[in-house]
Amino acid sequence: MKMKKLAALLLAGCLVVGNVGIVTAAGEDDNQENQQTTTVTTSEEETDEAGLTVKDDSEKTEEITDSKKGEESSAQEGENPGEETKALQKSSKSKATGNAFDTVYISEDGDDAGEETGKSQVAKSQKAVTVTHADGSSEEYDTLYEAVVASGDGTVISLNEDIEMGFFELDGRRTVPTMDVKAGQNITLDGNGHTVTAKNEAFSMIEVETGGTITVKNIILDGSAAGNRIYSNIINVEGGTAYIEDGAVLKNNATNAVGIGTNVPGGKCIMNGGEITGGVVNTGGTDTGAAVTVLTDSTFIMNGGTISGNQSSTGASGIMVNRGGYAQLNGGTISGNTTTKASMGSAVHIKGGTVDLTGTTITGNSSNGYGAIYVTNHSSFDRKWDSIINISGGTVSGNKNGFGIYLWSKGNIEGTAAYVKFSGSPDMEDYIWALANGYSNLDYKPIEVTGAFTPVNPIEVDSAYDYIIGQEMMDYAQGLEADSSQFIASDERYGYQEDKDNNYLYTEARRPVVFMDGEQEIEGIGYWEFVEDYIDEPSADSVTKEGYVVDGWYKDADLTEEWNFETDKLPRAEPGTEFQLYVKWKEAPAEEPEEPDDTKNPEEPSTGDNQPSTDTPSAGGDKNADTVSAIKTGDENSIGLWCVSLAAAFMTATSLVLYRRRNGRN
Repeated sequence: MKMKKLAALLLAGCLVVGNVGIVTAAGEDDNQENQQTTTVTTSEEETDEAGLTVKDDSEKTEEITDSKKGEESSAQEGENPGEETKALQKSSKSKATGNAFDTVYISEDGDDAGEETGKSQVAKSQKAVTVTHADGSSEEYDTLYEAVVASGDGTVISLNEDIEMGFFELDGRRTVPTMDVKAGQNITLDGNGHTVTAKNEAFSMIEVETGGTITVKNIILDGSAAGNRIYSNIINVEGGTAYIEDGAVLKNNATNAVGIGTNVPGGKCIMNGGEITGGVVNTGGTDTGAAVTVLTDSTFIMNGGTISGNQSSTGASGIMVNRGGYAQLNGGTISGNTTTKASMGSAVHIKGGTVDLTGTTITGNSSNGYGAIYVTNHSSFDRKWDSIINISGGTVSGNKNGFGIYLWSKGNIEGTAAYVKFSGSPDMEDYIWALANGYSNLDYKPIEVTGAFTPVNPIEVDSAYDYIIGQEMMDYAQGLEADSSQFIASDERYGYQEDKDNNYLYTEARRPVVFMDGEQEIEGIGYWEFVEDYIDEPSADSVTKEGYVVDGWYKDADLTEEWNFETDKLPRAEPGTEFQLYVKWKEAPAEEPEEPDDTKNPEEPSTGDNQPSTDTPSAGGDKNADTVSAIKTGDENSIGLWCVSLAAAFMTATSLVLYRRRNGRN
């Protein structure tokens, strides 16, 4: 033990001598070029493995001081460290979350040096947003505004944490927080699963100008529906292009989450995935949709994703296509959207625009009596627009409050109309409510078949039948043959009559035809028929009465006005009114005896010694002669029948002989 203590003392002595020698040599060397002093300030001092003192606080400072040759420095005496002093000080505040900054090791020239011994340890800040350029270089920023200003073509903006967007001070001036994507910028905003929340100030979170492009993914963009954000979009496309990809959620906005062409026409938004949900719009006009609004010469394309759970009390709750806008619905789902405003569609509202429905599922949406899809022509100032929905695929089913499509062509907008055009194989379980121009325009055909058409189910159509008997409802394009089986009426009182010469279907009244036996209806043979059409006569086996046959049908119970199925047609009357025909009976003719069957042995019997002679009567007299005659005219080749007949004749003769003897006759 004493030896170990002695060794330790000797080692300590060596270290002291060595340090003293170094200090002495440094003091005596008048040709020393400069002196470097490294100071690390701390609040709570701790010593790391390398023997460096670090500060565990929100602010860390590294100070490097250089002094020229010949100058002496004494912090203890408070002397000036020199005329030319370079100080590099790096500091940063902690994140809003309160998390400590990452600690890294850097070299004296500022480059990352890993955990090498002898390098200075400093705190490297991580700000809210990282910008990575197309060349691989990157910077960090506090706001999305600053990040997008620094971005160019091919830039990726990544979030490092959840952030809020609100007005802030930049260079002493109040600055709008909007991400403004300008021409020449093609930016990807990758949220890495983080959320961006808008404060109550009125601004669009993302603006995309003509020539600019943005793609959003893996991010939650929360419009924060409270406050005065009623005229603020989450994404506002003004001539540029926006892509919504998987993982992107646009939610809780107080006006349309995506606006396209609000002020500048020609913009485009493509939704390939993600979700638009939770919008609640209670203020504003009738020209917007809570989820998406598409205006003049602008386009919305939905290839996937969902638009769901949006509400509006002033306009449409899903997609509004207005004033010449265009939407293409290729996939995804539009469901669970609700509008309480009258004359508004819940899923898609077309107000002077065009929509192509090719593959999207529209289900579970609720409107105030105007369908999941509302289609109506429109005018604004000096411009007028048709409204058209082209349906070649997709599904429209399970929508609440009645029907899938409300089609209203307003007669007061001259020269325009609203149309539903079919082709392909759509699945429409919900019916169409169709109103003609002013209820009276017989030249207007609201439903058209424009190409090969094989619907999954017949398209059910309801219309203002009381006003438009004879209305041309369905028009088939040139070269296509009208097919009345493709459309059915919601009301049995009406249906669609086929006119192949003019190649269209028109609305016509129908009546139930009832067949009567006196005051009793004959069950199972009645049916509905178009007025002014022929009635099918019931088959003979469908109308029966024992001992009687049908002797005609009559228009009255007294059987005075006979009905001719070949020439008479169902008369026109109030739609749905029963038309009755009465059966007349006559006794069935007596049944005639069946003729013997001569087909079993058609060949004449051969004449031989074994055949009895038909020329010789039997002993029985005339009766036996009849029997023999019967045998002759019957099956002469049947030996069994001949033997039976012969035995019968013998017994008859024997009986006669006994009878004569009993009565004393010889």
